[in-house]
Amino acid sequence: MNPFDQGLAAALEYDSWYESTPGRAMLDAEIACLRPLLDGALHPRIDIGTGTGRFGAALQADVGMDPARSMLTVAAERLPSVVEGAAEALPFRDASLESVLSVTVFEFLPDPVRALAEIARVLRPRGRVFLGLIQRGSPLAEAYREQGLDPASVFHRARYFHVEEIAAMSREAALRVLAVRSSLFGLTGQGQALRIEEGTHSDAGFVAVALEKDPPGGVR
Repeated sequence: MNPFDQGLAAALEYDSWYESTPGRAMLDAEIACLRPLLDGALHPRIDIGTGTGRFGAALQADVGMDPARSMLTVAAERLPSVVEGAAEALPFRDASLESVLSVTVFEFLPDPVRALAEIARVLRPRGRVFLGLIQRGSPLAEAYREQGLDPASVFHRARYFHVEEIAAMSREAALRVLAVRSSLFGLTGQGQALRIEEGTHSDAGFVAVALEKDPPGGVR
């Protein structure tokens, strides 16, 4: 069973965490980290793994997609349109989208390589991908890893990646990294945890990655 699809009450409880002080701080930091990368990105834009739609709404997604129906029920109140589906089998035509957003989703995908191939399939040439990732080895990822020792935790099956690993997988799908920004240094509440820096930093818990689909023949 999908650990994120436990009924509407659970989806609303999950969503309410973002109204807490730490939840709001992390949400704002992650959105602020991502938003400049999206400047100039075209529409239509899909948010893959939209959950309850908070990131998709803040970053102007046209469609939110998620395999969890209960989450989509909440997301439908925030987004213009929602659709049920999995990242590894996107329900969109070839070359039909200009940009794709996916925030803290790749950690939970059974097959991230397949997901990147599907993203590349539905993107138009020079289309953009914007990923938000919990970075492997960071204090934040370690805290989630410890939570995941409990089989009942949503983090139990989570996997974390370095930017370099995502870049290598992306190249297989003809996607190239354009820019990286970092935030959530250390843990929330510890000094400069919520600052935002350009580039990759090993102690950053959250990294925002912009990628572009290579045009046919690799001519840019």
